[in-house]
Amino acid sequence: MISPSAVPAGLARSIAPYRRCIHRVFDDRVSENPDAIALECGERLWTYAEIAAASRSFAAELREAGVFSPGDPRERGRA
Repeated sequence: MISPSAVPAGLARSIAPYRRCIHRVFDDRVSENPDAIALECGERLWTYAEIAAASRSFAAELREAGVFSPGDPRERGRA
């Protein structure tokens, strides 16, 4: 879970009622408003759908490289 001090105040207020991991709350936002602006980085605007697609792509690349989440069954037997 993410440290509460690392979450911007507005986002923290929207997450607090859920008492869930931030990625689950983000998934809800993607489902509710996929085309809404979620992030502004310089001149680049990212929608919730774009961030979700980029994160899925990055996760797939990590899995292909042999990186798994702790506790993932595919992690067993690797030394």
